[in-house]
Amino acid sequence: MRLSWHNSAMVCASPRLVSSSGQWRRQDFPILYGVLEHPSHGLVLIDTGYGPDLFLSRDINVIVYRNLLRPRLIETGDVETVVRVLDAKPDDVRHIVLTHLHADHMCGLARFPKAQIHASAASLNGWKNPRGFSATHKGFFPSLLPVITDRNVTPVENGSVTLLPWGGTGYDVFGDNSIIAIDLPGHMEGHIGVLFPKLSKPLLHAADADWTFACLLQSGNTTLPARLIIEDLQKFS
Repeated sequence: MRLSWHNSAMVCASPRLVSSSGQWRRQDFPILYGVLEHPSHGLVLIDTGYGPDLFLSRDINVIVYRNLLRPRLIETGDVETVVRVLDAKPDDVRHIVLTHLHADHMCGLARFPKAQIHASAASLNGWKNPRGFSATHKGFFPSLLPVITDRNVTPVENGSVTLLPWGGTGYDVFGDNSIIAIDLPGHMEGHIGVLFPKLSKPLLHAADADWTFACLLQSGNTTLPARLIIEDLQKFS
């Protein structure tokens, strides 16, 4: 089993926007997603990053969003390009584990119509019934999502409950202890992290649980712009 991480785009921003102890000097933030080469389940994507879909959308909310963030797509890091480099086609991707529904994590889902999507029940409910799930200013844009059908989505909560090394429980997505979904409340409703216990060095992918090391090490220093995006600041902190 091999896990690799790829950079779909760069967003240039000041760390001070999210952390009161961050620097004002702008820096690049990578927009990452993962590709797991699973011995039984083939290619498994962990999110999909940004993609051309973001720039093709005519949704006025998406247009404002992309003009504010101005992400720079990385052609070689595009999720479909990476899949083809692995001698596969989009239809060969059998599973996508979706951490949450922010645009930088789900652009490109429509390019993998045969993939089974695994996400939290809250995320899937928000996908099916987007009204009231999360305000547009919090980065949720239903227009970027393909039409959801019951046949191609599975709540991670369907997996067996498993104990985590540090305490608490998660959900065994495939039933083989290769991917464990973990609730990460606060950033966005339905947000999950992904634990990979079977790698030579077990890894926890906690996408957007914190944006900078300063945020991670110092609680309570979240700035106003970040507070406007965060779904539940108390849980996030």
